[in-house]
Amino acid sequence: MDTQACARSTLLALTTAAFFAGNTAVATPLPSGWTCFNTNGEQCGTIGANGDIPLSPLGGALFGGQHGYVITRGEAVGINYGLGLGDEANGGVARSPVFTANVGDKLEYYFNFVSSDGEDEFIEVLDYAWVRLLDSAMSPVAMLFTARVYTDPKQNTVPGWGMPSLASGASLSPTTSVVDPKVTWSPLGTDSGKCGGAGCGNTGWIAMDYTFTKAGDYILEFGVSNWSDNIGDSGLAFDGTLVPVPEPETYAMMLAGLGLLTWVAHRRQIRL
Repeated sequence: MDTQACARSTLLALTTAAFFAGNTAVATPLPSGWTCFNTNGEQCGTIGANGDIPLSPLGGALFGGQHGYVITRGEAVGINYGLGLGDEANGGVARSPVFTANVGDKLEYYFNFVSSDGEDEFIEVLDYAWVRLLDSAMSPVAMLFTARVYTDPKQNTVPGWGMPSLASGASLSPTTSVVDPKVTWSPLGTDSGKCGGAGCGNTGWIAMDYTFTKAGDYILEFGVSNWSDNIGDSGLAFDGTLVPVPEPETYAMMLAGLGLLTWVAHRRQIRL
């Protein structure tokens, strides 16, 4: 290969590598066992770092290097899942498979609310998102996260104003959040990169911890809704894990191990 051909080949390789480095995130459907409601096939899925939305600090623990998402795209109207806000338009809901938790187990999740909507000169658009814990009979147990477009940039987007209070066992970090006015994110489709008015943007990844006080079978519900119109999509990205509390036998083994380490360290000090 001559020098020019080699240079062209090297440049092509570098350009291709750079392209794929910035475009590795391809949306895929939610895994088997997950459900997506009011969907036209595009409202739920998983995706890696994309546009203005990087992977969460957990690095995509929930879906093997990707985070989940649910968005408002579609034609379904009148969505209301018992939140009592009124004036809902289109939206989407994703639900996890049933999982078992014991007393002391902890949910460690991250959420990022992304909205291309906001207040314009004609209408105030207040899209919102929520995450709640359901029991196996689909009855609400605990509200874990809320977010809502707020047209006053000095106010908080999280927790969502006018929405149900979070459960006493749910804690957020940071406890409140405003939006960063960046909305380039391919799950928003043609609304990616657009801003409908004051309040659009993303909240960044917000940590949520919840410790179970009752053993049982549960489902996690992730939802997002347009409000007052179906123009300007919003979405919720999520990533997380369930951290089991160690069994008593495990505690005993841990304590025994610590005791052994202490004894070994003590013996080494004597020999010195």
